[in-house]
Amino acid sequence: IVIINRGFPARLFSFVPNFLFGAASMGLYVVLYLIGMLLIFKSSIVKIKWYHVIGFIILLVGSCSLIAAITNKADMGFQTYLNDFFKENYLINKDYSLYAPKVSDGLIGRFIIRLILKNGNLAGAYLISIALIILGLAIVLFDLFKFLAQKNKSPRKKKEARNSGETELITTGNGNVRIQNVDPVRDARHLNLRPANENFETPQNYSQQAEPLPPQNNQSFVSSNSEISFQTASGFAPARFIRSEMNKAPQVEEPVMNVEPEPVVQEEIKEVASEPEPTHREQLTLNFEENNTENIQNIPQPSLPPRVTQPAPKPAPKPTKWISPSSELLEVMDTGAADEANINSAEERKAKIEQYFADFNIGASIEGYTIGPSVTRFHVRYNSNVSSRSLLNSMNDIAIRLGGVGARFEQVVEGESYSGIEVQNEKKIPVTFKDVYEKLPDVKKHPLAIAFGKNVRGDVVWADFNEFPHALLAGTTGSGKSIFINSVITTLIMRNSPDAVKLVLIDPKRIELSRYRDIPHLLCPVINEPSQAKLVMSKLVDEMNDRYVMFEGADNATSLNEYNEYAEANGLAKLPYIVAIVDEFGDLVAATNKEISPPIVLLGQKARACGIHMLIATQRPSVDVITGVIKANLPTHIALCTGSSMESQVILGEGGAERLLGKGDMLVQSPVVSRSSLVRLQGCFIQKQEISRVNGYLKEHYQTIYNEKFMNLEEVAKESGNDLVSSGAIASGMDAAEDEKYQSVKEWVMCQQYMSMSKIQGDCQVGFNRARRFFNRLQQEGVVGKEVEGNKGCRVLMHDAHTEINDDIPTSDEITSVD
Repeated sequence: IVIINRGFPARLFSFVPNFLFGAASMGLYVVLYLIGMLLIFKSSIVKIKWYHVIGFIILLVGSCSLIAAITNKADMGFQTYLNDFFKENYLINKDYSLYAPKVSDGLIGRFIIRLILKNGNLAGAYLISIALIILGLAIVLFDLFKFLAQKNKSPRKKKEARNSGETELITTGNGNVRIQNVDPVRDARHLNLRPANENFETPQNYSQQAEPLPPQNNQSFVSSNSEISFQTASGFAPARFIRSEMNKAPQVEEPVMNVEPEPVVQEEIKEVASEPEPTHREQLTLNFEENNTENIQNIPQPSLPPRVTQPAPKPAPKPTKWISPSSELLEVMDTGAADEANINSAEERKAKIEQYFADFNIGASIEGYTIGPSVTRFHVRYNSNVSSRSLLNSMNDIAIRLGGVGARFEQVVEGESYSGIEVQNEKKIPVTFKDVYEKLPDVKKHPLAIAFGKNVRGDVVWADFNEFPHALLAGTTGSGKSIFINSVITTLIMRNSPDAVKLVLIDPKRIELSRYRDIPHLLCPVINEPSQAKLVMSKLVDEMNDRYVMFEGADNATSLNEYNEYAEANGLAKLPYIVAIVDEFGDLVAATNKEISPPIVLLGQKARACGIHMLIATQRPSVDVITGVIKANLPTHIALCTGSSMESQVILGEGGAERLLGKGDMLVQSPVVSRSSLVRLQGCFIQKQEISRVNGYLKEHYQTIYNEKFMNLEEVAKESGNDLVSSGAIASGMDAAEDEKYQSVKEWVMCQQYMSMSKIQGDCQVGFNRARRFFNRLQQEGVVGKEVEGNKGCRVLMHDAHTEINDDIPTSDEITSVD
C-alpha cells in the first residue's frame, strides 16, 4: 500500500517516515516488502544481525543527506521545515490523487546538511553523503562478499583434491567426519583409507584374511552425520565412523571377507582398543556380509593397560527448554465500585469511634485509616497519660456502635507509633492471583517464593520455602484453605520448570487436587489412599538420606544450591526441589493410626538443607493431630478462620483466628514474615478456569515423567514384608512356645472379619507386649490389613477356607495360655 502510495491509508502510514527521511523512506518500504516476501515463502523468521541494522541506518542517513544536498536546503530552521512540509505534504487529499511529496528531503537530511555546511562547502556535503552510502552498503552486503570470496576458493581445493587421487578426511563444524574423493573399487585390499593420525596401526591379520570377491555391479551408499560417503561394490559394506567416549583417537577396522557371498547380515565388529591419545579420536567400523563368525572372533586385539574402574556418576541429561506459562492466562477483576463504598463507610465509622472515645472519656483519637482488601484499620493515637490497655476490653462496645460488625484490636502495629482497630469492610475487595503473582521477586534468586496475600496496606507479603521452610495450614470448611493450596501449587508450577521443582500431592478427599493429575511437575501420581501417603512420606525420608550421602561426596555441600553448582561444574545431573503438599492431615493421622507422623517429623527436622519442603493442611487442628513435635518442626503457621479459640491456640499459640472473616482472611505466624506479632493478610483468589489453563499449557508442551522410586509403593512394601517373613526375621524373636501360641491365634484370626490388638489381648488372654508382637506379625504376613476402619479395627485379609467366618471367641480349652 505504501509503495503504491495511493489513497488515504498510504498517506497515513507514510506520513511519519516521509517527515523524517523524505524520499529516502522509499528504500525502507522496499526492505520491509522484501522481508515480508521472505516470511511468506520461507516460512521462517529472517535472521538479521545487528551490524545489518547499523549498516541500513547508515545507508538511510546517507541517502537523506544526499537528497538534501541535491536540493541545496541551506536554511535549516526547524519552523521553516515544518512550514514547507505541511504546506506541500498534507495528510488528507479529497481527490485521492497520486501522492508525490514536493519536499523530497527529510528532517534528518536537512539537519545533517546544515551541520556540514557550517564547516565546509556543498562539495564536501556530496562527498560525505556518498561515503555514508558506500559504508552502509558495505556493511549490509558484508556477508554476501564473504560468501562469494569463499565460493571462489572452494573449487580450487576440490579440483586439487580430485587430481591428487588421495583420500581426504574432513572434520565438519559439528564434530562429524566425512571422507571425500574415494575412487570406486572392486577389491577391499585396494581400498586406501588413510586416517588423520599417521601413527595409528591396525592389525595385520585383517588384510591377510581378506579374499577377493567376484566383481558385481557398483552401488552407491550415502551415509548421514558421521558416516562415510563413497561408492563401493555390492560385496562390501559401507564404512562408518562411530563416536567413542572412552577412546578419543581414530581406529580403523578393515573388512573380513568371505569367498562365497551369503545373505547379508549387518553387524558391527567390536572395537579395536588402543592407547588413548590427547588428540580427538574417531572409531571406524565396517558393516559387511558375514558367514563365518569364527574369523571375527579370532581377530587379535592389542592389550590395554589395566584401568581402575569406578562407579560412574549419572551424567547430566539434556535440559528441556523451559518457557513459563504467561500471566495472560490469569484473570483480572474490577474493584472500582468497592473502593468508593469502603471510603464512604470508613468516614462514617471513624466518626462513631471518636464519639465512643468522647463518651467514655478515653484519651485517644482516630488520626486516619487504611483500607485493606478485607478490613479497614483505624489508627488510634493515645494521649500522653493513656495506656493502650484501656482499649483491650472496649472492642465489643465499639463493634456494637459500628452496627455489630466484627472488630479486632491490634495493640502494636509493627513499624508504627499507634494501635489499630481492624473493622470489616463494607464491601470486600477481591485479591486476584494475577495481582500477587506479578509482584513476586525474581525466580532466579527466589525459585520457591509464594505469596501469602496482601496486608492491610495493600502490600503483597511473600516468602520463600528455602527460608521458612515448612508450613502448617489450618482452617474450617469455607475458610479458603483449598484456595490457598491451589495458589501455592500454581505459583510453583508457573515459575519453575519440571526439572527444577517436583511436587508430591496427597489428597485423601480425591477432589481438591485431582485437577493437577498428570502435570509434568509431579514426582509421582496424586496420592489418595492413606496407606500410600504413609509409604510416600517414608520414601521421602529415604530420598533425604540419599541426598545427604550425595552431598558428602560433592565437596561436603551444605545445601541443594551448592550441590547443583558442583553438579553443573562436573557434568552431573542436578537435583530438583521437592515440595510435599498434604491435605486433610487429620484424616490421614486417624486412618494410619498415627504412623504418618514420624516421617513428617523427620522431614521437618532435617529436610530443609537437601531441598525437601512440606505444606501440611488440616481442618481439625487438635492436639492429637498437631502434636507439639510437629508444630515445633513446622515453624510457619497459617491460621484461617477456626471453629473455636481452642483451635486457634493449637495452631497459633493464642486466640484470634476464631474472629477472622473467612474466605482467605488469615493470620500468619512466621519468623520470615514478622518476628514480633501476628500478621493479618487477605489471601488471593484463584479461579478454576485459571488453573485449567495453566495445567493445559503444561500438559501440552511438556512430558510427564514420574520417578521410578515413588511408583508402586504398596507392591514394593508387600514384597519387602514377604521377604522378611520368608527369611524368618519376624519370628526370630519368638521362642517355640510363643510361636505355637501365635499359630493358634493366627488360625482364630483367620476366622474373623476384623481384628485389633486389644481384641487379641482380651480374647486370647495374652499380655500387651505379646499381643502387639502378634498383631504386627499378622500385618507383616498379610493376614491383617493395615488400614483402621473405625472402631472395628483392621480388616482380616486371609481366611481359612474350611472354617466359617464368624466372630466367636475361643474358649480356654482351645487356646492354652503361656506364662
